[in-house]
Amino acid sequence: MKKDEVERPGYLAVWSPRDPECPNGVVLLNVEHPVLLKQIAHHQAQYPDHFASEVETEVLGVYEEVAIAKIAHSEFLRSILPSPEVDGELRSPHALTLALLGLVAEDFVINNRLSKKFGKARPVT
Repeated sequence: MKKDEVERPGYLAVWSPRDPECPNGVVLLNVEHPVLLKQIAHHQAQYPDHFASEVETEVLGVYEEVAIAKIAHSEFLRSILPSPEVDGELRSPHALTLALLGLVAEDFVINNRLSKKFGKARPVT
């Protein structure tokens, strides 16, 4: 999604539990978030320009997968916390954004995937 589609442009991701196209819910990723754009540019700089589009796809894919995993893992907490707390707080745009800003785990996965796909990264200057 684009930043103008997000309730607040600072959100990196939003959980939509009752999306008409995805009845089981969907995580919407703000593809124009400054952190995400910096991550894409950082990883694109490490590979030849002709891989730029594929690198962007990989970076976005990792963030999407991690966001989905955060929602799936929060399901376990229903056995410990009240459901309204899980839905309203742990799956809030605030919580998802903060969870995705960890960057260390995402960077590890991105670097691993890109090196397998495109070979050794060139040094960042």
